[in-house]
Amino acid sequence: MQNSTEFFKIHPSCKFFFSQQKKNGISVYSLTRLFNRWYDFFNLVFNILYFNINCLYFGNKLFKNEILSFNWSLTSNLKHYWKHIRPYLYLKPHKINDKTNVLFSNITEYNTSISFIFDTCYHTNTVYYLKRWNFYTIGSVPITSNMYNVHFALPISDDSVFMHLFFMRLVFFIKKSSLEYKYRNLRLNWFGTNNYTCY
Repeated sequence: MQNSTEFFKIHPSCKFFFSQQKKNGISVYSLTRLFNRWYDFFNLVFNILYFNINCLYFGNKLFKNEILSFNWSLTSNLKHYWKHIRPYLYLKPHKINDKTNVLFSNITEYNTSISFIFDTCYHTNTVYYLKRWNFYTIGSVPITSNMYNVHFALPISDDSVFMHLFFMRLVFFIKKSSLEYKYRNLRLNWFGTNNYTCY
C-alpha cells in the first residue's frame, strides 16, 4: 500500500523556505526563520497599505465580493481602468494571447505596480503577465508549487479554499492594523498625547 506522502511531495524550492520532504511526511527545519518570513510579510504589506500604494488584487470567483471590494476600496485609480477592463478581470484566469498582453500593458499607465494574488495556482497566466509588465507580485503559494512563481511568496500548506480565506483575512487584518496605527500617529501629533478628552 502506498504512503500518502508519495502523492503529496513538496516542491524543491521549499528548501529555501525552511521545509523539506521526509520519509514519513514534511518537516520544518527552522521555525525561527519561517516565523521571520511571516513577519517580513506582515511588515511589507503593512507599509504598502499604510502609505496607500495602489495595488491590484486577484482571486477566484468564490470570493467575488471580497476581491471586488479590495479593488474598489484600496485602489484609487480603479475608476480609470474601465476603458480597458471589466470588474471580472480579477476573478478569471487569463489566456496567453496578444489581447491579454495589451490589457496588462494598458494597466501599467495608471501608476500601479504591485499586485496581490490570493490564488496563485488559479491565476498562473495572470502572474506571468504581471511579472512580464514589471508588477511586484505578492501571493500565497502552496508548498507543492514553485515558491518563485511570485516575487514575495508566503508558503501555505495546500491550495485549499480555507487557506485562500485565511490569506485574505490576514490582509484585511493588516489593513485594519495600518489604519489604527495611522490614526494613533495623527492623534498624537494633533493632541500631543495619547490621552485626550473629546467634547
